[in-house]
Amino acid sequence: MSDTSGSKQRLLIVDDSKVIRVTARKILQNHFETVEAVSGENAWELLSSEAPFSLVVSDLTMPGMDGFGLLEKIRGSHLPHVSGVPVIIITGANDSEATKQRATAAGATDFIGKPFDAVHLLARTQAHAEAYSTEQSLTQETMELEDHALIDPASGLPNEAAFNERGQQLLAYAVRHNCDLALFSIDIDDFGDLFKQHGDRATAAAVKAVAGVLSSCVRQEDMAARIGSSRFALLLPDMGKSGIRTLADRIIADIGKHQLDLGGKQVPLSVSIGVAAPDISGETRFDAMLTAATANLQTALRQGGNQAVLPASFIQKQEPPQDQSTSADDTGGALHEEAPEAVTDPLPDLEVVGAGENSIAEMQPAAVSHMVFAAEAHAEDETIVITAPGNYFPDDEAPAADTAAAAQSDTADGAATATAADPEATGVAESTDGKVRKRGMLSRMWRFLTGRR
Repeated sequence: MSDTSGSKQRLLIVDDSKVIRVTARKILQNHFETVEAVSGENAWELLSSEAPFSLVVSDLTMPGMDGFGLLEKIRGSHLPHVSGVPVIIITGANDSEATKQRATAAGATDFIGKPFDAVHLLARTQAHAEAYSTEQSLTQETMELEDHALIDPASGLPNEAAFNERGQQLLAYAVRHNCDLALFSIDIDDFGDLFKQHGDRATAAAVKAVAGVLSSCVRQEDMAARIGSSRFALLLPDMGKSGIRTLADRIIADIGKHQLDLGGKQVPLSVSIGVAAPDISGETRFDAMLTAATANLQTALRQGGNQAVLPASFIQKQEPPQDQSTSADDTGGALHEEAPEAVTDPLPDLEVVGAGENSIAEMQPAAVSHMVFAAEAHAEDETIVITAPGNYFPDDEAPAADTAAAAQSDTADGAATATAADPEATGVAESTDGKVRKRGMLSRMWRFLTGRR
């Protein structure tokens, strides 16, 4: 019998007897496209590697893989067009009722005895082949209807029902295998205004444009779906934080490149995105993920849209501010940067009562004497005084300092008197504790470094 397309259905004849194969072929060849196999192994190779067959007619007793072994292979196949194919078993006069029961249990569809009755063989084969063809057609139509029921016609993407079903499956997988799962909730910005101003044609164009971008951005293992009039969603298994950030940025950028052409007027298009990517555990619920993503989406919309709001865990912690205090050397470097026009000038000698010559020399190391100062500092008339602490000098120089102080004891009174009379003439001032202080560039440097303006 021919199928609805006009081509013959394929039938496989399996028997180690050439006489049986030729007899069956002559009876059936005007109604089927017949293929012959000489053993169970030969038949299994043809079934699993060639185009589908509508019917198998097989003997039970064959060398190697017999009819029972072939039945076991067929019914255990993972290929639907193989596991469901009808099988008519050829029986002989010596085959008992128990043998037929065993064949039925193994998956035989019907039996026919030999020698063949041509009318009987043709009627049986046509009936089973037609029934199988009808069953296959119904199955295909049912699958197509189910697929259509899960597809949004306006966008061509899976709909909300398909999204929820797939989401539950991916979450269960993520829990079992300890992997990540992220969810994007996406909304077209100002969708209501677009409808009010431009109508259905504009919103339909916006939906198709967004669907096209999402389809081009996701991986094969991801899922993009339309779950509302202006709402889309993505399921992203095992995608790291950097990948999530990159994908969100890419979607916003790619959609932003689209301009809706509405009667010669170019209307910009943008979306907002809310992301949920929790730490997956047995307590994680898919509806909670969707709620979290929707909450972040609402935040993005309140902030003006055309942006993505990621989970709080994605926000990188700010580095603590560095210590602003600086050493003399660090400040020197800062001075070079802040005062590029400053001049370099060696520091003047410092006369300190109670210090030996060696100590005075050590107070102006090379690392300090090349500090830079603004040119105005040399000409300024401000009087600044610096006092050397009493324990400033090392202990091993104390005797020398004492000797120097004793040698100058008589002149110190004179210097103090001169200072009191005219401080600007000598550059030396006397404090209330009797210590003599020297005014000059070093004192100004000290006050600059310590922040005493």
